[in-house]
Amino acid sequence: MLVHCSDVSLFRADQLFTMTDDLGVISDGCVAVRRVDSKGCCQILEVGSYATVRRSHRAAPMFDCRPGFICPGLVNCHTHLLLSNMRGRLPKGKGFTAWLESMAALDATRPSLAASAEVIRGMVANGVALCVDFCNRKVSTLLDCLSCCPRPAVFVALQIFDGQRLCDTIRTFDEVNADPRAEGCSLACHSLYAQQGEDIQSIHTFDVEHGAPFFLHLAESPDEVRHIQHGVGPLTTLLAKLGIEGSGDRGCTPVEYALSLGLLDDGTFAIHCSSLTKRDVEILAENRVNCVVCLNSNRYIGVPPAPIGELMDAGVNVCVGS
Repeated sequence: MLVHCSDVSLFRADQLFTMTDDLGVISDGCVAVRRVDSKGCCQILEVGSYATVRRSHRAAPMFDCRPGFICPGLVNCHTHLLLSNMRGRLPKGKGFTAWLESMAALDATRPSLAASAEVIRGMVANGVALCVDFCNRKVSTLLDCLSCCPRPAVFVALQIFDGQRLCDTIRTFDEVNADPRAEGCSLACHSLYAQQGEDIQSIHTFDVEHGAPFFLHLAESPDEVRHIQHGVGPLTTLLAKLGIEGSGDRGCTPVEYALSLGLLDDGTFAIHCSSLTKRDVEILAENRVNCVVCLNSNRYIGVPPAPIGELMDAGVNVCVGS
């Protein structure tokens, strides 16, 4: 429900899912919020039963959401907003390498503000409160896009590829962190197959030192597993064609390789995790890695979905991305 709040407004519902251990689910719950800027951004003032919150804010207008419920806004942990203009232009169900090859051919396409804004409006309409966007170029275009439409809060993960200078990206990191249009920033590794191990380690170290989360695509497809483990298969052939060599034939799974590089900890967000062994799941759990599953993406590309049940049973924190 999208509403225009006054300075202080109340929202009442049959059930209020706080997602906290101490408050749990509140029956006949209420949230008091205060508008903090002209764009409609609000701060939560109080959460509790309707009777309790109403006593604190007797004159505030109330939006009655009953018989519905209220829960925290969705956090979309993985987006590529500046690639929105590729929607519907990439092969469906043909597998990861065919999809990646088509995307590489279109990558020089100029980002479309209109396409990105349409995706952002769709996220807002579906209750997304925060998204983490992978952006490896034209960061200013992304920030401009965030200025031109109602939006969720956006955390920018600056994606680095081989050949990009880390010092240049660090300057961009400082600029984005100082920009009020972004909720924060970190450096991100694209993947184990697109970068050399020592470069990935440098990115991870930078994020740890700056208290920032570390993001990377990991175990996204069987093609990636074959490339990392044995240095063979269609992804290996494509990477050689693109001039990206030396990242495969490690004799282990992508998750095991990431562990050997020291990349797995509770600040790491591993994106996709679609092609995992039983031991991979154990490693992710033992190192308290956050797994970001992207089921719609997997379905469109034609790769297996992440084993969500096994990950959750092992105690892995599972997040959602698009």
